[in-house]
Amino acid sequence: MFSIALRGIAPHLSFTIVLLLTLGLSVLANPAQAADTWSRGSADVPVAAISLAPDEIANEVPTPNDAMPNRATTTYPDGKVIVITLVGDTGFSPSHARVRSDGVVDRGRHFTWAETTSSIAREINGDINFANIETVITDKNTLYPVPKSFNFRTHPNGLRHLSKIGFNLLSLANNHSFDYGVAGVRETLKHVATMHAFGIKAHAGLGLRRSQASAPKLFNVKGVQFAFSAMGIGGAGRAAATSSRPGQINIHDPKAYAEVVDRLSAAPADFRILSMHYGTERVIEPSWSQVRKWRHETLKAKGIDIIVGHHAHVVEGIEMTDGRLIFYGLGNFLHHGMQNMAKFNRCRDYGLLARVYLVKSSDGVTKIQAVEVVPLTDMHVKTRPMAVDQAHRRIEVLNALARRLDDPSAGARGVRFAPRPNGTGLYCVPGAERSLEPIASLCKSVSEQEVAALTDNEPRRLRCGGYLALRPATARNASSRTARAKSHPARKFKRRSRKKTRVAARRKKSKAKRRHFRDKPGAGRNIGF
Repeated sequence: MFSIALRGIAPHLSFTIVLLLTLGLSVLANPAQAADTWSRGSADVPVAAISLAPDEIANEVPTPNDAMPNRATTTYPDGKVIVITLVGDTGFSPSHARVRSDGVVDRGRHFTWAETTSSIAREINGDINFANIETVITDKNTLYPVPKSFNFRTHPNGLRHLSKIGFNLLSLANNHSFDYGVAGVRETLKHVATMHAFGIKAHAGLGLRRSQASAPKLFNVKGVQFAFSAMGIGGAGRAAATSSRPGQINIHDPKAYAEVVDRLSAAPADFRILSMHYGTERVIEPSWSQVRKWRHETLKAKGIDIIVGHHAHVVEGIEMTDGRLIFYGLGNFLHHGMQNMAKFNRCRDYGLLARVYLVKSSDGVTKIQAVEVVPLTDMHVKTRPMAVDQAHRRIEVLNALARRLDDPSAGARGVRFAPRPNGTGLYCVPGAERSLEPIASLCKSVSEQEVAALTDNEPRRLRCGGYLALRPATARNASSRTARAKSHPARKFKRRSRKKTRVAARRKKSKAKRRHFRDKPGAGRNIGF
C-alpha cells in the first residue's frame, strides 16, 4: 500500500523538487533581487504609515528598498572602515512661508526638492550622514507660530528627500524646533518617526517628555555600536521638555546638560556622537567658557568621541583632543530661510561639510584616522562646493583658526588641513598612510613637506576680526581675564551693533527735526535747511 501511495504522489513530489531547485538557483544568481522581493512583502516595513497621496509623492519619495544607494557602503566592503559625513543647519522654506509638497518657493522662484541638492548630493556619501534639522516638520499650514522674528517649517517631503540623498542621522534640538509650539514639536516627531522606514538610523534632541529628549539613541553600522545625543539653546521656557510636556534639553541648564552627557557616556556603545546647537552668531571663534565646557567637561571627562557644533551660521575651528574631535561650528548647509552669507568676508562666507574616516581595529577599538573638509557656498538657495581656488583660501582660514585651539597641556591641537587639488582639505593622524583603503591612499597623497608646513609654520594672520587667546584662567593670568573677555569678537560685535543703533537713532531724530522746521509756517531757506 505504501508503494501505491508513493507512486500516487511521485509526480507532485518531483514537480515540487524542481520548483524549489529553480527558486534556489534564482536566489543564488541574484540574491539582492530575492532579498528585495522578500522585504517588500515583509510586515516589518511600515510603509502604510506614510499617508500621502500619490500625486504628492511623485518621483521624489523613495521606497524603503529603492532609495539611492550609499556609495560609501559599496566602496568599503570590508566592513572595517566607516565614514561619517557632517553638515550644519538644514531646512527648507523661508520664514513664515507656506509649506508645499512639491518643493520650495524662495525669492519668487520655485525649486523642486531635487534642484535644491543637485549640486551637493554626490558629497553625501558616508555610512553615517548627519544634519541639524533647524525647522519644524509638518504638512499643515494651519499651525499657529510662536511670537518671534523667524519661524521655519518644512514639508515632510523635504525630509524624505534628504533621506533619499543619504542623510540618516538627525539632530532636532535647536532654537527653531519650537517655532510652532507644542503642536509643531508633535508634528516633527510624528513625521520623523516615519523616516526610519526610509533609511534614517537615529534622531535625537526632541521628545514627548524629558526622559525621551535626553535619551541617547543607539544604532549599529558594520559591527560598530554608535550612541547619539543632541541638545541646543532652544530648550528654554515652554520649549523645555518636562515629565509631561514635549520639548528639548536646554544646553544652558546645568542639570539637564549633565543628564544628557552622563546618559550618553554610560550608553553601551563603541563610539559616541554629541550634537550641540550653540554659539554666537557670525563669530568665528568659540569663547573660553565654551572650550572649557566642550573640551574639558564633556569630551575629556565623559569620553565623547565627536562633538558636532552648529548655530553660529559661520564655520569655527576644529580640534582633536586625545584622538577625539570637536567641530565648534559647521556653519549653514542648506536653508532657504537664512541670509546669503556671500556678503560677508571670506572668514564668514562659507559653510563646511566634514567627512570623518574611522577604522575598527582588530582589538575592537574604533579610532579616527582622517578628516576631510569641503567648503560650501550658496547655502541659502542651492548648496554647492566652492571653486578650488576659493576653497583653498577658506582652508587657510581654518588653519589660522586651528592655531588658536592649540593647548599642549590639555592634549588639544587645532586640526590643520592640507589643500587638495579637488578643492578639499585633508588631515591624517600619524600612521594613517598605513591604514586600510581608501584612507591609506588619501593620506599617502599628502606629502611630508605639506605636513611639515602645516605643523611648524606660523599661519598667516587673516583679517577676520579680533581673536580670543584661548588660555585657561590660571592664577598667573587671572587678572587679565576680564580684558580678554572684553576683547572677544562676540562682545566687540555687540558693542559695534549698539553703537550703530545709537548713531541711527540720532540721525533719525535729526531728520525728524529738520522735517519739523521745514513744515513750520514761515520756515524758509534762511534757517539753513
